Amino acid sequence: MAGVLAGVALAAALLPFATASAATALIVLMLWGVSYGAVSVSTQTWVRKADPARVETSGALWVCVFNASIALGAFAGGIVIDRAGHHAVMFTAALITLAGLIVAVTSRPQPRAPRPRHEDPVTAEGTRQTCDVGGLGA
Repeated sequence: MAGVLAGVALAAALLPFATASAATALIVLMLWGVSYGAVSVSTQTWVRKADPARVETSGALWVCVFNASIALGAFAGGIVIDRAGHHAVMFTAALITLAGLIVAVTSRPQPRAPRPRHEDPVTAEGTRQTCDVGGLGA
């Protein structure tokens, strides 16, 4: 995941400078495409591994957060481009992606341990365990 975010940040930072030739722009856009194309796949995998017992719930939450992030990024990008120009949008995107990289590296989720199952009170020998209530024996 760190490599994916680093690739997105690098491509975003280089894109304003890659407009001198078509070949340079193509190389930077290929870096962007490969890196950003891996974002959704790697984050989905990350979410599935973080809580394998709730794949559907965590997947739905992931879709919500991913789409909300796109909407928020578009809104923020519009504000930045209105106030500072199109080069500033890419630099802002690079800085936000670097912040995301730092968060991703420092707070990696750990898979949850499976919940203990309540076992049947039948022992391995096939006899039922009894409970001595009040010392009466069973």
